[in-house]
Amino acid sequence: MNDSFKKFAKYYDIIYGPDAYLDIPGELDFYLNEAQKAQGLVLEIGCGTGRIYLPLMASKIPIYGIDISTEMLNILKLKSDFYKGSVQVKKGDMTKLNEKNKFSLVLIPLNSIHHITEKKLQMKTFQNIYKALRPKGKLIFSTQFYSNEILKLKKFTLVDHYSKSDWGIEIDLYLKYVPSKQILKERFVVKDDTIGTKVKYDLMNLYCFKRNELTTLLKEVGFQDIQIYKDFKYSPFQKGSDLGLWSANKL
Repeated sequence: MNDSFKKFAKYYDIIYGPDAYLDIPGELDFYLNEAQKAQGLVLEIGCGTGRIYLPLMASKIPIYGIDISTEMLNILKLKSDFYKGSVQVKKGDMTKLNEKNKFSLVLIPLNSIHHITEKKLQMKTFQNIYKALRPKGKLIFSTQFYSNEILKLKKFTLVDHYSKSDWGIEIDLYLKYVPSKQILKERFVVKDDTIGTKVKYDLMNLYCFKRNELTTLLKEVGFQDIQIYKDFKYSPFQKGSDLGLWSANKL
């Protein structure tokens, strides 16, 4: 995987801050509850700027974090001054996970699993996570099931706008779907009055998983008791739901 956030990291929290799921409440409480039930070490993959990591750390969860972006981790460390606890994070690639510790719980929030666009690396990632878990450990990750309207976008199309007017920052999100590769391309156009620029960031390629693909992957790796929810209240997944919140256990 490549670190595509080097110059965009400073804008990340405007889009993916604490309110990333405005229409689906309860995300932080869900992860905190799962971390407390785990009663052991927790690993967050793709901890970014600390949106989930820092509140869990402050709640005395023994949590480690990895992220592929040095810049994102630097922001996390700056923000940690406002939280109690000891930060234990490092730069790391989830496709090359090789941890000495064994974890009771591995978290991959905010659809970060979509960043793995090659099928061989998807399998390798889940295998490495399985190895990193203790017996009876649990993996929890979220996915996005994109609407037919999004999957019909054959050229970059404006789909959303984010504003931090008091900072003089406006961000437009454009999406384009490549059906032959099952990949959704994200383009952000940032107008930043603080530096007088308007910059285009072709930031992420996101693999659009199908539900049966993920179920098959998890089973082939050895995970059992695979559950999928549509929200953070453990409501069973329903066809047409946007969010897929996955839970899978190691033997």
